[in-house]
Amino acid sequence: MTSLIQEGLLLAAAASLLASVLALCFVNGVAVRFTMGAFSLCIDNTAVLIGCGVGLLLGFFGAIPPAIRALRMPIVAGLKAV
Repeated sequence: MTSLIQEGLLLAAAASLLASVLALCFVNGVAVRFTMGAFSLCIDNTAVLIGCGVGLLLGFFGAIPPAIRALRMPIVAGLKAV
């Protein structure tokens, strides 16, 4: 169970960091126009920190159901499923 959660956290951390870098490169400072006005998107340290934290939480809680299913499955059935 621990290894599945670690794998989920590692993938979520990598994806969160990649998304943060892409957002800083392509979205930071972009003006969004509507019919009634416009605003500028500004990505600061707080937004990156919140985004990485939410990504890690999703990775943790997303890895729990498969880990519980893997714990309940017999070893022979788990090996045949691969």
